Amino acid sequence: MASGDVLLVTKPLVPPWTDGAKNLARDLVVHATGTRFHCLVSHTGMPLGPNATVEAVYGAADGYAPGLRQNARVLARLLRPDAIPNYHFFFAPNPRTSAVARLVFALKTRRVIHTVVSRPVGRPAWFAGTHVAVSEHTADWLRRCGAPDVRVVLPGIADREPASADRPAFGISLGAQAALFAGDLTEGGGADVFVDAVLACPDTLAVMACRPKGAGHARREAELRKRLGARGVWLGVVPDMASLLASVDVIALPAMDLTGKVDLPLVLLEAMQAGRPVVVTEHGPLRELGGEGDGVLRVAPNAGAVAEGLHAATAVGLGVLAQRRVTEAFSAQAMAARYEAIYCEGAVEVG
Repeated sequence: MASGDVLLVTKPLVPPWTDGAKNLARDLVVHATGTRFHCLVSHTGMPLGPNATVEAVYGAADGYAPGLRQNARVLARLLRPDAIPNYHFFFAPNPRTSAVARLVFALKTRRVIHTVVSRPVGRPAWFAGTHVAVSEHTADWLRRCGAPDVRVVLPGIADREPASADRPAFGISLGAQAALFAGDLTEGGGADVFVDAVLACPDTLAVMACRPKGAGHARREAELRKRLGARGVWLGVVPDMASLLASVDVIALPAMDLTGKVDLPLVLLEAMQAGRPVVVTEHGPLRELGGEGDGVLRVAPNAGAVAEGLHAATAVGLGVLAQRRVTEAFSAQAMAARYEAIYCEGAVEVG
């Protein structure tokens, strides 16, 4: 059944593809089969495939987190007359954007869907008729907070050809176990626990691929660099994550706080797709990645337990289990099909 047209309200849907919510929206557009998406891009936006009609709403310089001027452009677009029955938001709910959206939809009758990719910070504010969480953990929280019509659509990633490993390109020693940390250095993000775990594992290198985030990033990086010494490889933002994942042995995210990240971080799914086992804590949504039979080692959030997980990740066959888990539970095609079923349920008639 065709699901018609959808206005996809996101950050600029253009490269670089370093934002989880934006990546999910892109893969939804690419893998849907019966929907025409109207996508908000910058003036430098590239086509998103046959399912997309691009609208140059953002300016060419609009970056990772659009500011007031960019948000004003989005508001103007929302108020513009159109005949699109479904509006689908990929923004975090907050009082300001929710108040603006409620004003818009007091003037326009539309079916409004809101994907919440991670548990919101602070007081939640709702404006949509349907809310989609990417984990059961956050879905339960949304229901307790009074969000209407809460669904779960697990995140999906596209099938990709295996990348080639190239350890020398990343400065990774050929003989060491390479353990990747691709999270934030913020408090609760797991970096400290990960570093201590690596230092407790002989012949293991910490490969740190961390995007600068927060006011204290430089200070935190300096502290961790000093603690790791020669046991650390610092890469910052990595343009070719697929090749890096092929070049490491395991990825670990012993986080207790996933603020600002997709509940089930896409880099972990990409690592599993690349045949790499993952080590995570039992915290919140991370347990929904799977268990040891899925190539996922869930451990307590302390350095000793994480070190044991890194050691256990060397077991033969875990990577194959991880690949199978992603194929069965986290495909982009399945994600898109679930969203299209939601679109079909109750799109309004627009005159």
